[in-house]
Amino acid sequence: MVSGSRIAVCGFTLFGAACGGFEPPPTTGGVSVTAGRFGRGHALVMSDYQSTNVALLDCEGHTLSPAFVSSAAATPGLSAPLSGDVVLPGESQLEAELALIDRYPAAVVTLVDIVTGSVSAQLDVSTGFRSNPQDLVHVGDELWVSRYETNAKPGKLPFDAGGDILVLDRRAQAIIDRIDLASAVADAPGFLPRPGKMARTDNRLYVLLAAYDASFQSAAASRIVQIDLETRQIVATHVLSGLSGCSALTLEPRFDAAGDERPMRRLLVGCSGAFQGSSTPTLKDSGLVMLATDPAGPQELRRWTPAELGDRPVGFDLTIDEGGRALVTTMGHLGDGVSSDLPDALVEVRLDAPTTRVVFTTDSRSFELGGVRCTTMLTHTESPVASDELVPRDCFAADGERGVLRRLVRGTAGYEVAESLVVEAAIGLPPRWLGRF
Repeated sequence: MVSGSRIAVCGFTLFGAACGGFEPPPTTGGVSVTAGRFGRGHALVMSDYQSTNVALLDCEGHTLSPAFVSSAAATPGLSAPLSGDVVLPGESQLEAELALIDRYPAAVVTLVDIVTGSVSAQLDVSTGFRSNPQDLVHVGDELWVSRYETNAKPGKLPFDAGGDILVLDRRAQAIIDRIDLASAVADAPGFLPRPGKMARTDNRLYVLLAAYDASFQSAAASRIVQIDLETRQIVATHVLSGLSGCSALTLEPRFDAAGDERPMRRLLVGCSGAFQGSSTPTLKDSGLVMLATDPAGPQELRRWTPAELGDRPVGFDLTIDEGGRALVTTMGHLGDGVSSDLPDALVEVRLDAPTTRVVFTTDSRSFELGGVRCTTMLTHTESPVASDELVPRDCFAADGERGVLRRLVRGTAGYEVAESLVVEAAIGLPPRWLGRF
């Protein structure tokens, strides 16, 4: 996990300029990229879980800025340094700023101007406790942030209960509301909501709840809550019976392979199973489930069992391309001294056919396969869509073990690895999480 012998020997992160006089390379700053139908490109978080570097790439995977913002070097406006636990929102970011979520223990949202590379704001979402923010969506001028932890002793500060969606006014840089999610687990006494990934349609927000207890020793069935964006009220809760530890969520692309807007988009949820205090989740309550985004509440359409996914638990990320193919990360496990590690695997799932296949595995280690994203159409204009814009686009998967970004293309049998990209070499951190911008 630690990149480079200087870190291992000195015992410091990349902040450690005192370690042998090492001076981290400067950040490469922002980029000026015109957004097209496919957005501007991909953002990549690289981390050894102590330090973080964020790179920007175009839609084809070419590096635009290898060190857009980094905890290893001075960044204009960065008053609270990035930790090693930084992730990107699941929602594509078409705004002028890139949002970075610093999860635990920092609980900070950092907004970085894409053109200048300067930090526009750093928003504290802790409200007095380690709230562990997980995801962020833009709702007009508001930022809605899911907070995984529940405060055991609330009432000392405004909005400090946790287990919620925190609503911030971006212009005022202030917290203005919270959406309490405790009622969604009222049928499971002793369990906390633990909200994570979110997905937004025009008027609804879907929030995935893991529903662990305070000690993480047991889990209730995970669930999805549907929230009305205008009233900020929960309008439906769907319990994923038999599935626990659900943490991966994605929404089908807005446009299909012909460039037409879908009247109804499907949700795909990945469930690892309950970890129960160990590094290996329970396979029996792992799986993949597809749901319709019905106005009355999510409706299940289909499930896939671990046996259909290579007998591995579902991992922490997944994506869907415009043609109805999903790429799903699955987790291996650590060896027990008798058996060796089982590597992670990326699995291709046809949503409308009984077909799954392994695209690739990590070389030998588990917990190294990170984020996965496809370059899907994000916006549409009145002008006709050119035929070359309708061809299948590349997908990308972060392989932390090899330290590369795998570029995937769709062949006759399905997705295959076309090349392995080294995005940044001077700082040299492994790639972990992907986002669209």
